[in-house]
Amino acid sequence: MFRKIPGNSDEQQRRWAERPIHLNARHTVDLVRASAEIIGTDPRDVDEMGFMGRLFVQVTLPHRRPTTRAFVRSNGALTVRLLATDPAFGLPYGTYPRLLLAWVTEEAVRTQSPVLELGRSLSVFMARLGLQVTGGRKGTITVLRRQMDMLFRAAISWSYRGDGYGLDKQLFPFEERELWWDPKHPEQDDLLGSRLQLARAFFEEIVRRPVPVDMRALRHLASQRSSLGIDIYVWLAHRLSYLREPTEIGWASLKTQFGSDYSSTKNFRAAFLEKLKVVPAEGGLLLSPSPTSVPTRVAGRLVDMTTPKSTE
Repeated sequence: MFRKIPGNSDEQQRRWAERPIHLNARHTVDLVRASAEIIGTDPRDVDEMGFMGRLFVQVTLPHRRPTTRAFVRSNGALTVRLLATDPAFGLPYGTYPRLLLAWVTEEAVRTQSPVLELGRSLSVFMARLGLQVTGGRKGTITVLRRQMDMLFRAAISWSYRGDGYGLDKQLFPFEERELWWDPKHPEQDDLLGSRLQLARAFFEEIVRRPVPVDMRALRHLASQRSSLGIDIYVWLAHRLSYLREPTEIGWASLKTQFGSDYSSTKNFRAAFLEKLKVVPAEGGLLLSPSPTSVPTRVAGRLVDMTTPKSTE
């Protein structure tokens, strides 16, 4: 997938290859098992084909809890702004909102409807996200519900700027939400029907040229609490779908897209390479044409993955 960048010395590569990797036995077994399962089967054959809206591939959510009510990130001509509108809740961050957005996009693409049914019970919905059902103040139910509140209450705006053109959109992505689940009884069927209604502009944005992903990979990365790992995986699924020649990407550019939570490029580089085990170079990474992790032809149609270079 990545090739050595000229100028990286053999001694530097040797030290990198021989560096200690701290993985416990359970993590290693889980990683091997997940890799074998993903490589061995097409996600379409096991109902694991998912999607992510390109907007959240080009510009990613916070990895850590933001200290302000506003979050702004730019990538080329694209700028995305998130705003926490409820004083009782902050902005969404970490792995759970990424899983939620993947589920939302998958359902919107599959049903071609802005009204999404969440499932008959909380436990069924959590199983689809790959989350175990645990209670308590720090359990998965509590954390998921809080992140859902943060995400579903947030306002979003995005804009494209270039020579002679511009586009601006501001909206609440989730116009209506009905959540009738009882957190104390997650197995109990929801008789009233929990659902989301997406704003039309947001629905059209995420179903237009979505990025195909393997939901098994997302769930495994989420189980490792690796929001950066999720971002890298989805980004590679997107970039490799249209890459035609080797392209070098500098660390500063990568940090702009992924690393606003990191104080320096050096710290970001270390975190990035911890998630993606490749031979590093001082200047950046050389991305070479490779097969995508999932096919771009889905449901009898070709998913258009083309993106203007200015937004990459």
